[in-house]
Order: sequence, then C-alpha cells, then structure tokens
Amino acid sequence: MSEIPGGVNRRLAPRYVVFRECQVIFKGTAFDVALLNVSKSGVAVLGSLTEIAPGDSLDVVIEGIFLHLKAMVVNVNLGRIGAKFDLLPEIATVWEEEFLQLTAGLPPMD
Repeated sequence: MSEIPGGVNRRLAPRYVVFRECQVIFKGTAFDVALLNVSKSGVAVLGSLTEIAPGDSLDVVIEGIFLHLKAMVVNVNLGRIGAKFDLLPEIATVWEEEFLQLTAGLPPMD
C-alpha cells in the first residue's frame, strides 16, 4: 500500500484489481460502473454519477457476489468514487468468504 503524499495511509486492507461487472445503487437507481479495485473494506469504481458526494450511502453489486454491499462514499474525483463498506457483522462475515473467492490467486495492488 502506498502512502498518500503529505498524509497518512488510510487504507485498511490490500486492494485487488478484479475484472467483474459492477453496479452502484444510489437513491434507488442502479448505475453501471467500472470496478477499479476492491478490498475487504471498500471499493473504487468509475462512473458518471455527477450528483454523488462524500458521505452519501450506496449499495455496491459485484457480478458473482449475491450480496448488496452497503457503503459510504469517502471521495469523488473526476468520476472515480471511493467508498468504504458499512456492513452489519453477519454480512461482513459472508463478505469475507466471498472476497477470498473473488480474489483467489490475484496479487494485491502495489
């Protein structure tokens, strides 16, 4: 994990590039987005959701994962959306198992 210039590394877990279709559900509407990377604790996507802002809540749906992952937007920059998962304990346990299958054999990002 790399350090943020002039700041502290806020990432909680290694990120992985995963090539899967992805949707973000925001205010009841599903938007197709590009999945840039995923970790146990969050996700980065790219899409044209112009009204989304840090602090907004959304659901992330990744192809092959039956869970809708609740998340809070932490940053938005030129269509790139970073979000931290906000999962109930019982959902977090299932997500950890799904995440291990999703990233099996993949190297973490530098």
